[in-house]
Amino acid sequence: MGRLMLAWAILALVLVVFALGLSAHDTVRVTGRLTATVQEAQEGYFALGMEAAIVAKPDSELHRWLRSHEGQRLKLTLEPDLEAESLP
Repeated sequence: MGRLMLAWAILALVLVVFALGLSAHDTVRVTGRLTATVQEAQEGYFALGMEAAIVAKPDSELHRWLRSHEGQRLKLTLEPDLEAESLP
């Protein structure tokens, strides 16, 4: 289990470093197969290809959606919420 947590931490660090290199208005797209072991899926940990990890609160709407799409090829798009930046 320690190696799995280390892998998640390294993956998160890579994503943070990648994100810091982008300007505030860029969009990031990650495409890959959504995978998880039975235990990981129960705990809310999913991998999207080799580039991203998704953690969802167990029994949340996101968690149920991820479990129902496990094994499928998905595209994750992240972009700044520019409308929220203009709010006081």
